[in-house]
Amino acid sequence: MECAKILVVDDTADVLEVTAAALRYAGHEVVCCDGSRAALAVLNDGHPIDLLLTDLAMPEIDGFELARRARALRPALLVAYLTAYAPSLPFEALGPILHKPYRPSNLVRRIAALLAEAEDARLVATVAMDMVRRFADAHARASEEEELARLKGDDLSARAWEDIADAILLIG
Repeated sequence: MECAKILVVDDTADVLEVTAAALRYAGHEVVCCDGSRAALAVLNDGHPIDLLLTDLAMPEIDGFELARRARALRPALLVAYLTAYAPSLPFEALGPILHKPYRPSNLVRRIAALLAEAEDARLVATVAMDMVRRFADAHARASEEEELARLKGDDLSARAWEDIADAILLIG
């Protein structure tokens, strides 16, 4: 994903500004909110958002709760957290936890990796759905492509075909 629309939420103005600037410099469109209630209003208004990047420690509604509410509104929304503390990970963390302070280049790299993983997952799902629609033996075909790629020594393609075959089984 080249450019994403990222909702950045932090109750500390300086951190919000630095985070937004780093992401904008990397080519992303950024919507800033200084708290969870403002972020929920943005999400409720139907703004297209690809990723929620939220601070964990905020008054009223913490980042974990904000992410849960955001996912209730938008189940496919990507989530990442920012924190200056080392929280114990709740089982309901919906994405990676990035630690402050951070170098802007490291933040941008982590966000790019998260967006790329999501894009890869969407592509795998799209190919799997297309194969299921087109072929009664979609799983066998994907498995055959995986084996051919392995024989050619193309591990990247083999892993992609393995993921597609797994997705076909889930579509089932």
